Amino acid sequence: MTFPISNDADTHFYWRARVPVRFSRMPREARLSFSLWLSDHRKATYIAQRLNTLLADLTVRPTAAMTTKDQLEQIFRAEIERMNAYLEDIAFAARRAGSTEDVREMEADLEVGCDVAPSA
Repeated sequence: MTFPISNDADTHFYWRARVPVRFSRMPREARLSFSLWLSDHRKATYIAQRLNTLLADLTVRPTAAMTTKDQLEQIFRAEIERMNAYLEDIAFAARRAGSTEDVREMEADLEVGCDVAPSA
């Protein structure tokens, strides 16, 4: 779940999730909450979906019962940083190509390592 927190200067989105019971080393009502360092709702939603998927993947692993909250926090902080860098790369590629119309095509190009420079 993402939700905005606004102050006078900016609105930033946060991701918050309840820790599944499968993680038995944590209190029953434990929650994870992180700033996504984004003010764009669409990007925040994308990252939140990825974090939800990561949490679901970690839950079904046999090591879930041994995972601590600190370990989960490290995993999710690293994933948030990685996803922010990934979205910055996509935005850079879109600016470099001169268009943001087909971001999905540029995203696919970045994933396979193609140069997305405009043809002149």
